[in-house]
Amino acid sequence: MFNIKLLKDDISAIESYYHDRGYALFHLISADMVSPNRLVMTVEEGRVGKVTIKGLDHVRPFVVYRELLQHKGAVFNAVKIRRDRAKLLKLGYFSDVTMPQLKPSYGDKDINLSYEVREKKVNLIDFGLEQLRYEDGVAAFTSLKYHHFLLYSDVISLKSQLMLDQDIRVRSYMIRYYQPWFFNLYPIRFAMDFWTEFTKEIYTGSATTYSA
Repeated sequence: MFNIKLLKDDISAIESYYHDRGYALFHLISADMVSPNRLVMTVEEGRVGKVTIKGLDHVRPFVVYRELLQHKGAVFNAVKIRRDRAKLLKLGYFSDVTMPQLKPSYGDKDINLSYEVREKKVNLIDFGLEQLRYEDGVAAFTSLKYHHFLLYSDVISLKSQLMLDQDIRVRSYMIRYYQPWFFNLYPIRFAMDFWTEFTKEIYTGSATTYSA
């Protein structure tokens, strides 16, 4: 038997279920009994309209927009918007990314998203001297991180340590090449690493071994 109170409770439970999962614009438009044993509900999800990112001066837009889950036509989801903001910060190009402003799209029921970003310097170089911990001596270190090495959006990193003794020798080094999107075509991360390191282990009996 049809019960209007139970129907209202069901509608409230359905809307709460979707709202709790980020679908903030989800709501039920109508519920019609089309036959004694059939109830048809019509819902509206709310979709993303235009997505804009303000503050892109040096960063090419395609490396930013391709990361977004909430693109034009996607069902609006507040949880995914927070993930998108975190992904933009993780790119390493920005010191700050705001949560997007939400504005209704004129002429339809879509929601436009507008982010604001603040770019930062991404190419880094660091060098200096450090006292070695387990032995006498001083080592020079160098650290380099360079974006857009072979193609736009890739990164090459270099870390090295030079032993400054009677002569200068490489104590350790690490080279890493990374593409967040494989050749900017596929969402597959690609990385190559080359390294060597110096270790010193002290055993009982004062025997000391070195390996590199």
